[in-house]
Amino acid sequence: MAWQHASAESTERWKSFRVDSPYVIGYIAPLKMDSMVDRTVIRMKNAAFYAYHGVGEGEQRLGGKFECDVEIHGDFAHAAETDALQKTVDYEQVYAFIQTVVMERRYYLLEALANRIAGGLLREFYNIEEVLVRVRKPHPPVRGVVDYVEVEVTQHR
Repeated sequence: MAWQHASAESTERWKSFRVDSPYVIGYIAPLKMDSMVDRTVIRMKNAAFYAYHGVGEGEQRLGGKFECDVEIHGDFAHAAETDALQKTVDYEQVYAFIQTVVMERRYYLLEALANRIAGGLLREFYNIEEVLVRVRKPHPPVRGVVDYVEVEVTQHR
């Protein structure tokens, strides 16, 4: 099928179709710039801590390495435009918060730890809209060879 250059009249006719019309295939409606929401994801990968979490006595007594990934979702467009730290999330403060949660008490379950981190980040940082937290325990004490066990929690406002 050969494509022809659209006339002004046919272009106006296409503008009257709804985007979800079954007769329009591949047509993308023009977007108004003022209606777009800037959504940014800030990732912190592999923050590592030595802590005392787990169900077993050895885990609680000897401790082990725990790793944490965080994905922070929000509208940080103003921060990007102004280069202003106070309009975004300070990575150092995020790390310090995670470290405090990981170190302040012992958890039996990674699920509880990840949930506490996610909820706390939403409470402490006003401009986070959604947060995804992964907590890993490398080489968990199981009867087998496992690189790690990981729990993922997502919370939003």
